[in-house]
Amino acid sequence: MSGLDAGDLELPVKRTDGDTVEERLTANAYHNILPARYLRKDANGDLVESPEDLFPRVAKNIALAEAAFAAEERDDPVTVRPDQLKPGHPRRDELAADVFGTGTTVDDDVSRPLTPENVNKFAYDTVVPELPDEARSRVEDARREFESLMSSLSFMPNSPTLMNAGDELQQLSACFVDSPADDIDDIHETAKEAAQVFQSGGGMGYAFWRLRPYGDAVGSTGGIASGPITFMRTYDQMCETIAQGGARRGAQMGVMRVSHPDVIQFIHAKNKDVSLAHSLRLNDPDDYTHTSFSAALEEARELIDEDGKVPKHLRNAVEGHLSNFNISVGVTDEFMEALETGEAFTFTNPRTGEPHVVTPETKELYDMHGLGEYVEVGEVLSVPAEELWSDIVEGAHENGEPGLIYLERVNEAHSFDVEEHPEHQILATNPCVTGDSLISTEDGLVPAEELYEQGVARDVVVDGRLSEDTLAEASSVYKTGEKGRLQARNGGGIRASPDRRPPRHDRRRMGRSTEPGRGRHRPRPEPEGFIRPARLGSRRSRPRLDGRRRPSQRR
Repeated sequence: MSGLDAGDLELPVKRTDGDTVEERLTANAYHNILPARYLRKDANGDLVESPEDLFPRVAKNIALAEAAFAAEERDDPVTVRPDQLKPGHPRRDELAADVFGTGTTVDDDVSRPLTPENVNKFAYDTVVPELPDEARSRVEDARREFESLMSSLSFMPNSPTLMNAGDELQQLSACFVDSPADDIDDIHETAKEAAQVFQSGGGMGYAFWRLRPYGDAVGSTGGIASGPITFMRTYDQMCETIAQGGARRGAQMGVMRVSHPDVIQFIHAKNKDVSLAHSLRLNDPDDYTHTSFSAALEEARELIDEDGKVPKHLRNAVEGHLSNFNISVGVTDEFMEALETGEAFTFTNPRTGEPHVVTPETKELYDMHGLGEYVEVGEVLSVPAEELWSDIVEGAHENGEPGLIYLERVNEAHSFDVEEHPEHQILATNPCVTGDSLISTEDGLVPAEELYEQGVARDVVVDGRLSEDTLAEASSVYKTGEKGRLQARNGGGIRASPDRRPPRHDRRRMGRSTEPGRGRHRPRPEPEGFIRPARLGSRRSRPRLDGRRRPSQRR
């Protein structure tokens, strides 16, 4: 295709031909996906809305907000009455009391200005016909434009908007971050709020690094803290329970700041050690279609220590641990500088804000994961940054997790002044993937972008941790933003947001230096280097599954 300009390419427009909604959508989307996930149902689960009704409902609900914004711009308030509240709301008197004051019912003759804060309590059909001509025209224009964009498939809002626009909850957002504070009541209140978000089709991100570490003092009881990972398990089970009855599975992102004393446990929270038993159970050595049985047996031998015992950290391993979570380590500039210079990194107790002093429980965690030689009870917790980095890299290669989030970089790009208002700092994110991420489907590996273009739900291959099934239906892929590609001269590259600044030699780098004689790069034969690129960042060979280091891995 050399010499061909981008403007000469004519790309096919998918599913936008036709005069009706049914003609524009695929048969699967029209007859299966919309009824299953997006159309309104009554208390018995019977449909009360057609696909043709979906876009007008959403457009009306979105356009009504224009009335409130127009009133603010003109400084000419639009007033509303209790009888204009959503007619189908099951608790209209409670809604009236909430909007118009305690004791107010829908039959009372009172009024209040329509505002962006209360507009979601009212209905288009009860408010718009009584608006002044100019305001009504603006709202109707917005409704027609939004409905046209959706029905032509030129623009589509997220799933919660399609599902919830106009209902009593009016939850139109897909992504939330609600991090628990270091307080038992707030931890469980956050779990409750997350359950409500999942129930309405949203996803949650949490910063668990504000919770005190395992073994830390609990003043109210005189006991010791169980650590953030135990509460992550509670959230994980809650998400699984809600997903079974909701419109689609909940999504969770757990973030742990790299300075948290329990980060080593977090890094290994989803490693593949616990999947070995599952591999052995599924693979028959006489079945030529399964090829991992011999490898699994070899791996199993490494689980047994010199005394013939299974190591402690695997003894109670459970399949599907944190299976409803994606996890990412929140790395800081301080950690990356320690990694760059080959120095030790000191951990901070989030309860005190001071360097963490090692407890017996802290020692237990680091012994369990092969870093006990750097940790002494009663001393400040400090571990070589490169050792922690290697564990992160190994986990990302072996299991795809943990990911990384550069917390300070995120807040530098924050549109809000977080230095003046630190309470608005970004602590965590909600999970997303890029369009070229490969999804394992019944038809093989398919890019997420291709699934988005198809616009249908597909069966995806799962690992069987939650059931014996190897295929499960997933919700359709939806688009949340654009990513570009930073291309290197050697053919490599990374996906990144359009505003991402590429790393330069004269700026702090995201990883270790690769200058001769520095860093942790070891030459490998070219084929292996391409097959296992993440290993290029690790000094160590594959670690033992019992968490202890091989002799060649010790300094």
